[in-house]
Amino acid sequence: FFEGSTVELEASTEILVAALAINETGSTNIELTQLLGRTISRVNKLTDSASTFNIETPSAIAAVRGSVMTVTVATNGNTVVTNEEGDIRVIVEGTEYPISEGMQRTIAPGEVPSAEVPIVPPGGYPPILQARLEVTMQAPAEAHAGEVITYTYSLSNIGDLSFNSILASDNVSGSAP
Repeated sequence: FFEGSTVELEASTEILVAALAINETGSTNIELTQLLGRTISRVNKLTDSASTFNIETPSAIAAVRGSVMTVTVATNGNTVVTNEEGDIRVIVEGTEYPISEGMQRTIAPGEVPSAEVPIVPPGGYPPILQARLEVTMQAPAEAHAGEVITYTYSLSNIGDLSFNSILASDNVSGSAP
């Protein structure tokens, strides 16, 4: 932008430029509307108190005053605003909610923002917990005609979540042709 700030757009991000102005006093007004996707804003420090840099989403307005902020909008309008550095606030129904450096807030349409939580660390999100069951079957190495073969099944939880009330059954029984 003309005052040196930048906004990076990730693929499939939808934004509109609602206002882009320098008024006669020298203050700047940058207003974006983000409908979907993820943006990273690097905003030069706004020294004039009348200057604004805001991103409006379906859930909130993210206001910046010289900072690095990420705004992510999901298809349902849920918005996550992170403060990587500087002075970031979200405004919902006229009430400002600050976001401390290294923190983020989630806002659902029509709701107040969540409490601040730490930004997911570099390197990605924590692993997704899964329930995983490993089934192994053991049988004798040899069998002779007419002999009963006994199979042994073992069930092992190799996932991150606990299992409760597992029922295992064998629906294949009888003799071979």
